Amino acid sequence: MNSFTLLHVNSGYINSKYIAQQYVLEQVERKNLQAIIVNPTFMIGQFDVKPSSGKIILHGINKRLVFYPPGVKILYTLMMYAQVLLMHWR
Repeated sequence: MNSFTLLHVNSGYINSKYIAQQYVLEQVERKNLQAIIVNPTFMIGQFDVKPSSGKIILHGINKRLVFYPPGVKILYTLMMYAQVLLMHWR
């Protein structure tokens, strides 16, 4: 594995996504496979049951001051995400 900057966070979710991605990359190289790896940041959609990513948006509604983590935030609707995946799959 290469140096992954979030391994120190000790998040099973983050680490499992990283390890799975590394496995896919390894299999692509070993078996000469094709793969598309997508790492979306935030996805929001009509059937977001928690809401998960949408929770950040709901939290900011009607707030005068909102704090958020540093870095780039890209919001995708689930429909946009599905369309992009299908477009690249073909």
